[in-house]
This record gives sequence, structure tokens and C-alpha cells, in this order.
Amino acid sequence: MNTHDETSDQSGLSEEQVEPPSSAPAQTPGNLLRTQRETLELSLKQVSEQLNLTMHYINCMESDSYDKLPGDVFVKGYIRSYSRVLQLDPEQMIELYNEFTNKKAARKEEAIKRYTRRRRDKNRPWIIVSGIAFVVMAVALWFINQSDETPPVDNALMDEAVRNAVNETEVGNALIEDQPIDEVPVFNSPVEPEAASDASVMALAWPGSDELEIIFSDESWVELEHRGGEENYQDTHQQGEKLKITGTAPFLLNLGNARAASVVYNGRALDISNNIRSDDSARLSVGMQ
Repeated sequence: MNTHDETSDQSGLSEEQVEPPSSAPAQTPGNLLRTQRETLELSLKQVSEQLNLTMHYINCMESDSYDKLPGDVFVKGYIRSYSRVLQLDPEQMIELYNEFTNKKAARKEEAIKRYTRRRRDKNRPWIIVSGIAFVVMAVALWFINQSDETPPVDNALMDEAVRNAVNETEVGNALIEDQPIDEVPVFNSPVEPEAASDASVMALAWPGSDELEIIFSDESWVELEHRGGEENYQDTHQQGEKLKITGTAPFLLNLGNARAASVVYNGRALDISNNIRSDDSARLSVGMQ
């Protein structure tokens, strides 16, 4: 039996896809998806119809533009579904996606560190000079306000004051240098719902009497379920649109670009700012007792 063929059948990815030659650049998840789609002679429209996703989302996955998709949880779900359509191993594709995003995040973090070091090195001389100038100005004003009978100032004490000012400036600069960027606090204001025209309102009537409204100030992705039955909903909404659902609480709600969504439950506006994650997505249960 041919060993190469057996390996390809077991893994779902050929050796050329998983381990490209050392002379070629490493394959990305998007490259593999696009190459396999073209091998199977599938068009973007055919894939879009099978996955029930827009061709924009398919293009984003094939170009590795994951920051244009609604959150890491959704992206992994899309990649798994797309891999099954293309007869690829979903778990191996997720591993490639994790490796790709981790390397991208590491490069971004390193770039931020280099930029911070350059700014700090550039500003340090000005901080020191400003500290010295402040001390000199303070001493000059002190001399002006003194009477002629005031004894002369000890030069040694003056030198020590200048040295202390420089040391304090350097210590303060070191404290700024040691402060991690992620520790800068972020304050989120409660979200106030905005009005939407009747023409842009989409209503869903599920079993139950609880009401959930979501108003969108920008493009946002929504996934929604409720306790009253098997009904679920997922779609992308644009700026100015409003989604109104009647069902049975609690509602399980996933939002991409959650900062653009205002949520109202049974006539009461909810502040979801504390539920928003670093990728601007949010997963929450609305109406949980």
C-alpha cells in the first residue's frame, strides 16, 4: 500500500498542505481553504449557500482577515463548518488557525514594545531637562524674594537639590517603564437604546411572553436562542436596524461588535459593557433568574 496515500486519507489534509517544503512559505488556514475549494471546483457562491454565510465572510476566511469577522468563537465555528464542506479535518484546521493568530498577536505585541521603547528613549532627555529647569527657576525665584540680609545659599546644598530632582525624574520614568500596557483602566458607559424606524425592524415571535430588543448603531453579528423551544436565530445586522424577539427567558445571546448593540429586556435598557470582551464580542444570558 502506498504510505503517502494512507497518510492523506487518515489526516484529511495532504502532506503538501500540512508540511510544505522548507523552501516555500508556511501555509495559512486561509490559503488551505482557498486551495481546497479550487481543487474541488467550488465557487464562492456555492460555498456561501452551503454554509448560509455571505461571500464576504468566505473571502475573509480565505484571506486570513479574521479581524473582520465577529469574534474568535464565531470564527472557529465557521472554519469547522467550512472544513467539513471541503472534506478537510476541522481540528487540524483549528490548530493551524490557533498557530496563525498566536504568531500574529506575538508580532503585534513586539511591535508595541519597540514603539514604547523608542518613545521613552526619545522623551527621557526632555524629562530630565525639564526637571532641572524647574529646580533652577524655583531657586531663582527664591533669590529674588529674599532680602539683602539673607545669608548666601550653600552651593553644596544647591548641587544636592539638583541631583535629587534628576534622581526623582529618573525614578518616575522607571515607574512608567515598568507599568504594563494592559493595566490601563477602561471605563464603559451604560448603553442607551436608539430609536429605529419601522422599516428597519425585524420581529420574531417565539413561544413565550418575554420581549428582547436589540438596536444596532453599526454592523454587528447576532446569535440567539431561548428557553421556550428549539428556535434559534443568527444573522448580521446593519446600522439603524432593530431586532425584536418575543420568547421565553432566559435568552442566550452572542454578539459580535457588541459595543454597537443596545439591548432592551422587557422594556428595560441593559448595560452589557461589563460583558464585552477584548475582541468586542459578548456572550450573555438575558433574563436569568
